[in-house]
Amino acid sequence: MKLNRKVLSAYPPDPNNDSFTKLQQLHMSVSSEERPMSCVQQRFLNQRSPCWPTGKRRQSGNLNPAVLPLDWLLGTWQSDEPGEGSFPSISPFRYTETLHFSHVGQPIINFMFNAFHAESKKPLHRECGFIRLQPGSNKVAFIIAQNSGLVEIEEGELTGQQLTLRSTSLARTSFAKEPYVQQISRHIHMKPDGRLEQTVSMALEGQPLTQHLHVTYRRTD
Repeated sequence: MKLNRKVLSAYPPDPNNDSFTKLQQLHMSVSSEERPMSCVQQRFLNQRSPCWPTGKRRQSGNLNPAVLPLDWLLGTWQSDEPGEGSFPSISPFRYTETLHFSHVGQPIINFMFNAFHAESKKPLHRECGFIRLQPGSNKVAFIIAQNSGLVEIEEGELTGQQLTLRSTSLARTSFAKEPYVQQISRHIHMKPDGRLEQTVSMALEGQPLTQHLHVTYRRTD
């Protein structure tokens, strides 16, 4: 909303003119709200990754009908209690995590997962990617890039508000640490109380598929 200065000039600066005073106050209020972003703010936004979530600013247009069955995921979710992480080859740990699911009107859902150690607050795993649904079916695919250097495709089924997935393709950087991840499975579902629950299992070389992560979330927006 912008007010034309010519409109203001049509009213003489009469201290007894209530209309002029109110219009002038409105102009000052609107002008202060429309100040341009600082160079630092603009630079930060420009450098953000294309798949980095920015909340409602990324929700351009209506949700594509192709992904309407996934609308229950949209928004930001925060772990309500620290999640539990474990695996035979590592010490158990607790973590907090934020999930963000968004869309830009395309037939995909964008997502970003950020996890932190519950005690030290150090960043842990980060995952960024996209969700696709096969038209005319309940077949779903997650395309995921992890900060560990692992890239994966998980495929499975959407049943109501429940996703069951298993990795079908894994790729990694040439200098990734051993032992290599051989398989990942993921189960996400909406609980009756409105919380979201996620369980992730993985298999390494010489280690069968074993539960690795478990956490529940509450929607924050």
